[in-house]
Formats: sequence, C-alpha cells, structure tokens
Amino acid sequence: MKILFYGAQQAGEIVLKKLVSLGHEVIVVPDKKDEHVGPVAKELGLEMLEHDSLNSKEFLEKARALKPDLLVSCHGREIIGKELLDIPSKGAINMHPCKYKYPGARPIKRMLEGGEKRASVAVHCMTEEVDKGETICELFLDVEGAGTEEEVYKLLYPLYKDAIEKALDELNSQQKD
Repeated sequence: MKILFYGAQQAGEIVLKKLVSLGHEVIVVPDKKDEHVGPVAKELGLEMLEHDSLNSKEFLEKARALKPDLLVSCHGREIIGKELLDIPSKGAINMHPCKYKYPGARPIKRMLEGGEKRASVAVHCMTEEVDKGETICELFLDVEGAGTEEEVYKLLYPLYKDAIEKALDELNSQQKD
C-alpha cells in the first residue's frame, strides 16, 4: 500500500518504522518542528514531501500526483483539511492516545489529572472534525504507577506498533467484504 505518512515525536518515529517493516511504500511528510521522524526517514532512504502547510495548494497538488492509498497521521501538529483527507483512495487515519475519554490536545496530561489508571492508543478515521472519526481499534494498558506524561508514553510506545498493524488489518478486511 502507498502511504502518505505525517507524524512527529517518538510515537511518529515508531509508527513510521512499523509501516516500513510491514512492507508498505511510505512517503513521509515531515513535521517541521519535529526532530524524530525526518532524520529516521532520511536514514531509511524514504521519499520526503516538503511543504509549508499540509493544506496549501502546492502541497495538495504534490499529494494528488502521488496517488496515495492511505494517509496515516501520528502526533503531527497541523490540522489536516478536507481537501487532503479526500485525496487517498482508502481514506485517512489518525493515531491518538486515550481517545476513549480524552480526544484533543494533551490527552495523557488530562488523563493523569483525571486520576485514570488506564491508557490507550487508538486509531480512528479522520474527518473534518478533529478526533471525531470512527474508532477502528483502541488498545488499552494499565499505567498505574506512571506519574508523568513521559512515563505513560514509554509504556504506550509498544501499543502504537500493535495498533497500527491491527488497524491496517481491519481496513484491509473491510475492503474485502
């Protein structure tokens, strides 16, 4: 599958490596403020699609020309507009921690402030409304004893790999039906 990947931070790096290990053709859209995904993409010899904005006319033309099957977003900072969401033939998915209760920004921080002991990594379909798309899968983990965002993320990183693989399997099985 040809995947347009937009990601950042360690979670984005982990998901990028997983997509490549699964044999997908990945074209990376680096987040300009991130120091994780771009260097890994270069190291892996992946094509990178430079941009000023994901929603700019110039970027949208480049994305259309690539004819991606799927857009995968993991911790990217820019909100993706409808025009870009409509380009991939199989749609667009986003990865989000603790979507079950904390959609939006800083979900782990809010989870900890709320006293939750259960964290998750969800993969959901992207829509124009941020974090409102249907959840494809959500994997949970007990994080009791983790008191900081960093500690929770370290526990969740393995779930990112499992969640993206499960979501892709689910999308493939839906399209066969």
